[in-house]
Amino acid sequence: MEFRQLGGSGFKVPVLSFGTGSFGGTNEFFKGFGQSDVEEATRLVDVCLEHGLNMFDSAGRRGRRNPWSSHQGPQGPSHHLD
Repeated sequence: MEFRQLGGSGFKVPVLSFGTGSFGGTNEFFKGFGQSDVEEATRLVDVCLEHGLNMFDSAGRRGRRNPWSSHQGPQGPSHHLD
């Protein structure tokens, strides 16, 4: 994975990020993205992490329900990137 400097912040971020719009959103806006259950969402996050992608756009406030609302991912806090 290629990383780049994020402005003057000192952070290096991947050139790609993963949008999680299909994770738990139930309103009309999210129906166009599809709906991933926790098992599928876990698989997708694991694939990303295995390939070095570690920046996730979770924007959790847009949906009505978030399966990870306990602020822990399915594997525990190490998957929580919010």
